[in-house]
Amino acid sequence: MDLANTSSQEGEPKGGVLAHLERLEARSRKKFEEPQGTPAAESALRSKILQLRRLRDQLRAAVERHGARVEASAEPDQALQDSEQALERKREDVKAILQAYRFTGLSGKLTSRGVCVCIQTAFQGNLLDSYFVDLVIQKPLRIHHHSVPVFIPLEEIAAKSLQTDLRHFLFSLCEHLNAYAGRKYQADRLQWGCWDSPSR
Repeated sequence: MDLANTSSQEGEPKGGVLAHLERLEARSRKKFEEPQGTPAAESALRSKILQLRRLRDQLRAAVERHGARVEASAEPDQALQDSEQALERKREDVKAILQAYRFTGLSGKLTSRGVCVCIQTAFQGNLLDSYFVDLVIQKPLRIHHHSVPVFIPLEEIAAKSLQTDLRHFLFSLCEHLNAYAGRKYQADRLQWGCWDSPSR
């Protein structure tokens, strides 16, 4: 079979191999020489690309700002939640302490601000005076009202242990008040001559 005498598969007229190669070369030259697009179309595409890139950058920046706001708003919420949980734990601790101390001369009642602690003093089996300390349960823990005599170093005891160890604060205050009430009871008994001698 002679290639020069056959028609191409694309239905082109007959010719020799050289003619066929020339046609292929001319076709490929046309493809490379044809402009891919007009300059106006190219500049429109370039401007569209730049516009889309700017939009992408703006969206990225907006997403980053929104993410930062979400993180910033989550941190105070978490801190607030942690402090509320700490206050609730402190309130539960105070409830447990009050129940345990009821047997030792301490009792208390929850108030709208915190807790009011009642300290019962006693000497040799005799119940004496009661003193009250109204504590506000918030950070920092503080004393709202009290009926403790002024010569009892309440501020000093509170400064040492009110913020760190509530039990120690209550025990120290109870010791001071019991010592005062016991000495007062003894002095009153001596003054009125009613002192019973201890049994031997």
